[in-house]
Amino acid sequence: MDDRIFQSKDGLWRYRTRGGQIIGPFESREEAEAALEKQLRMWGAAPAPKAVWRSWRPGKLFGGSMRSPRRSGTRQR
Repeated sequence: MDDRIFQSKDGLWRYRTRGGQIIGPFESREEAEAALEKQLRMWGAAPAPKAVWRSWRPGKLFGGSMRSPRRSGTRQR
């Protein structure tokens, strides 16, 4: 975690997320560490995203089936 927290040219402290976003400024390194730890706890407690694809059926929505696509101009024998 030490490599995420840095002091910028203006003398204030900031931290960098994994996505590269820079958060801050903070008056002290301890304040930046506390904010980063709070953010990490919040991300860890966030529920996982729900999978919604099972309930969404393109065949029912569009009136066809995704398994057997229709080909224009061809006949099946």
